[in-house]
Amino acid sequence: MFKSIPPRPNLEFDRKQARALMKALQSGDAAARERFEKHHPRGYFETVKLADAQMVVAREYGFASWPQWKTFVETRNLARQKQAEIALRAVCSNDFARARVLLRADPELDRKAHAVLDALAALF
Repeated sequence: MFKSIPPRPNLEFDRKQARALMKALQSGDAAARERFEKHHPRGYFETVKLADAQMVVAREYGFASWPQWKTFVETRNLARQKQAEIALRAVCSNDFARARVLLRADPELDRKAHAVLDALAALF
């Protein structure tokens, strides 16, 4: 089960959460170790970097990596018009991975994009 995504996610808050997770793990906290075992591809290991803790935080939200989570948060916090522009640029440049993350950031934008793509497909 994933953590629910807040309406206005905050990267600085999540960075602090990652630092706290890393420190808790280094101090031997069992709950921190369990989070790593559940969400990090390598599970628990002795030498943990901030990037590893950030990955755990991102995966707890259902994202594969911190960069994907970061893109999602930055996009969600943009105005809808700007989100649409960035998603359209990503699609037009064949950057479908980025487009997917952008569209996932806003379900309404995702629905509208599917309607546009369906309409375009009907033309061809």
